[in-house]
Amino acid sequence: MANKSNPIYRAWAEPNNRGAGYVAVWIAPGLVADIVRPDGKTPAVYSTEFEAELAGWRRMAEVLNGPRIRANKQQGKPERYVRLSGPELAEQLRAAGITPSFLAYLYATSQHRVLTWIDGAEDVPHPIRVLLALFRADATNIDIAENVTDKVTSERKPRRLETG
Repeated sequence: MANKSNPIYRAWAEPNNRGAGYVAVWIAPGLVADIVRPDGKTPAVYSTEFEAELAGWRRMAEVLNGPRIRANKQQGKPERYVRLSGPELAEQLRAAGITPSFLAYLYATSQHRVLTWIDGAEDVPHPIRVLLALFRADATNIDIAENVTDKVTSERKPRRLETG
């Protein structure tokens, strides 16, 4: 397979290394390049590059337009968690009384990443749902998380609630 670095959305044809024809390959942001396999195992072989590339685009559209439950590639099992949506995350942050920058600090990620979760550009990790539920259940849990994080970071700490 060709090295397609830093892709946006892409589909292409690769020569079939087991005989005549071409196989279809596709990739989308956040996903690993994949070969079109109609039966889930054997790569489909197309007679022309155009047919293979078109099949790659079609497969990408099926995956991206399909249900949000993705298969775990290592285990072949669907995820068991319903992902938190961006608006739900924003509401849970408000309910917990913390800002996106404070959540980023506690979760050891960037504020930009938290904002991509809120915008829906990236899936919200399941542990965020758990943390926010703990924070809403008892504000002492926020204090515990803050103390633990303070002890292991030299980064400037954002305030729990920003006032301006």
